[in-house]
Amino acid sequence: MRINKVVQPITTKINKACKKVSKYMSRTQKTSQLKNDAVEFKSALCRSRLVTEKIRSFGFIEDYVSVEKEYIPQTKERTVYQCGKKYIIPSKPAHYEENYYIKPHYYIDELYSRSKGSGTIAVQNVVKQSLKNPQTNGRVILTAECIDGGKTYPTGFYYKLGFRSTDPSINEILRKWLNAGGDRATAPRLPGSMYLPKENIKHCLKYGK
Repeated sequence: MRINKVVQPITTKINKACKKVSKYMSRTQKTSQLKNDAVEFKSALCRSRLVTEKIRSFGFIEDYVSVEKEYIPQTKERTVYQCGKKYIIPSKPAHYEENYYIKPHYYIDELYSRSKGSGTIAVQNVVKQSLKNPQTNGRVILTAECIDGGKTYPTGFYYKLGFRSTDPSINEILRKWLNAGGDRATAPRLPGSMYLPKENIKHCLKYGK
C-alpha cells in the first residue's frame, strides 16, 4: 500500500508533463506549418532552363558570344533565271567566314512575382545557379515581355538588377529613366532580349539587401 501511495503521485506528475509536451509539440507543428505556407505564398514562380545547344547570334556581346571560323569551299559561276530574267552569279574563291554563337547560359522563361522582393530573389537564385555551373559561369538571358495585359513592363525591373538590353538605344532610354528616379509607373514599355553582363553580377546579387 505504501508503494502504491508513492508511485501514484509520480505517475500523475509524469502524465501531466506528457500532456504539456504534447500540447507544445502540437503548437510547434502548427507554427511551423504556418511559416512554411507563408514562405510558399511569398515566393515567386520562376521557370528557367540550361541552354547548351548552338544558337546563332547576329551580333557580338562580350562573354556571351563565341566566334567560330567556318570554311566555305570555292563556288563556280552559275546562271539563274528569275521572273524571265537571266542573272549570272559570279564564282567565289574558298574562304573562311566568322560565325557568332551564343555560349551556354541559363534562360529565364517565366517570372511571376507574388510579393515585394520575391522576383528579385528568384532572379538572384538563377544567377547563383549559373555561377555554380562552369559551362555558364554566371550567364543569364531572358526576354522582357508584358504579362499583365500591357499594364506594366518588366524591362525597368531587370535593368535595375543589372541586366542590359541587346539594343544599345533601349539601354540609353532605360539609363535616363533610372537617373530620373526609376519610378515603376513611368517604366519604358520596351520589350526585348536582355542579358546580365559579367561586371554586373555582383550588383545583381547584392540588389535589395
